[in-house]
Amino acid sequence: GVSPEEAASAAKRLLSAQNADMGSNAVAFDGSTTVNGRGLLLGNPHYPWQGGRRFWQSQQTIPGELNVSGTSLLGATTIS
Repeated sequence: GVSPEEAASAAKRLLSAQNADMGSNAVAFDGSTTVNGRGLLLGNPHYPWQGGRRFWQSQQTIPGELNVSGTSLLGATTIS
């Protein structure tokens, strides 16, 4: 097995500040400005396609309560 210290060290190396200059763009539209009356969020994260800092497709469903898909970072338990 791997000790917690070794796992933490590996995670720090994987998610190091090598891409600290990353940024993103986003714009949101209120439902009063869209054809179907629903809000709309467009995001353009400037994240790499490979490595530990990329986004992973995620789906979370609680029947009758929640049904959402999107992305999350490695190890995150919620959708960003």
